[in-house]
Amino acid sequence: MANSLFFHSSLLFFPFVLYSFTVMRWTLFIDADDTLWENFTYFEAARDRFLDWMEKAEFVRDEVNVTLSRIDSERTHEIGFGSMGYREAMRRTMLFFYEKTGRKKTSKDTALLDEIQRSVHLHSVELYPGVADTLQYLRERYPLFLVTKGVEDEQSGKVERADVAGYFKDIFVIPDKTPEHYRELMNKLNISPDESWMIGNSPRSDINPPAEIGMGTVLVKKERAWDFEEVPLKHNGRFHEITDFRQLKEIF
Repeated sequence: MANSLFFHSSLLFFPFVLYSFTVMRWTLFIDADDTLWENFTYFEAARDRFLDWMEKAEFVRDEVNVTLSRIDSERTHEIGFGSMGYREAMRRTMLFFYEKTGRKKTSKDTALLDEIQRSVHLHSVELYPGVADTLQYLRERYPLFLVTKGVEDEQSGKVERADVAGYFKDIFVIPDKTPEHYRELMNKLNISPDESWMIGNSPRSDINPPAEIGMGTVLVKKERAWDFEEVPLKHNGRFHEITDFRQLKEIF
């Protein structure tokens, strides 16, 4: 859709859907990565492999790690999220250190980056305990929509491997999660924020932006998370914090 802030997954759904449903008190929007299934650990494993490689090349591991974190946070605004974006962050980090020492990037370096990117792109997807039962419980009571950010083919592939499409009325893959993206989503579905809740693990993406436009929010708190996503909470009072997806049954 030209000039649209988001698109729904064309691999799973036909475009230009006419939405028609009765709001049963609430409409629920649910995040995917690290809310329904593990994702962050695969990026951590990718980071460790890259740091191992750079350490063998006699660079200081901690220095490389700090630089990678900085470049990774910076590149999200430039080239978006996903495994290819992370590969680019690693490539830029590698070149930063290589150029300081006059080292030349080789085909082995490129092969490593490609292999790491594929491992993240195609990682296995296994739902957290109780997610399937909880989604079934929720879909019998409310309209559910999956809202995930990133690259369409990568995110759609995870949805297919997780086999969760049947729980949702539609799936939206958006390049980022900002108040503007959530407003456009509300407009597209012809619902108001005060009828809606966003559920996810990221304060930056799943809590603060939807809360800013008046949506209710539920933070599924994780012990470990990407530093980029960890920012101070700015909820609007319609807020719950849980540690297990199954606790949604107690809220809704």
